[in-house]
Amino acid sequence: MENQCGIGPIKYTTKFKRLDNLSEIIKIRAGGHSGAIDQFGKLFLWGNSFLGDFETPKEIDKILPHLKKDIGRIRSLDISNDFTMMLNKKGQLYSWGLNNSGQLGNGSKEDQYSPKLIEILN
Repeated sequence: MENQCGIGPIKYTTKFKRLDNLSEIIKIRAGGHSGAIDQFGKLFLWGNSFLGDFETPKEIDKILPHLKKDIGRIRSLDISNDFTMMLNKKGQLYSWGLNNSGQLGNGSKEDQYSPKLIEILN
């Protein structure tokens, strides 16, 4: 795994380093990749994930601009080694990643390469 630290092409570090492009962070999660939510409900991701491999934090609206109007502000995030789930302010749950055991909650076992609404919960 690489880039989970969000500080560029460095695999390991023994010192704390501030991520300059993040501020007002209210939640952070890490697993196979890393993510943070700021006070405005913006989601930032970095590391190697299904959405790409990012050396530094990237706002999900910049990675997948078409999602902005559908998803809106993010309230919560959870990241495992192989899949990710996020909850928006409307209470809608989205998931993406590996799905070999149905862990994405969408009724299938196909992998998802971008966030999709879990319809059964809405």
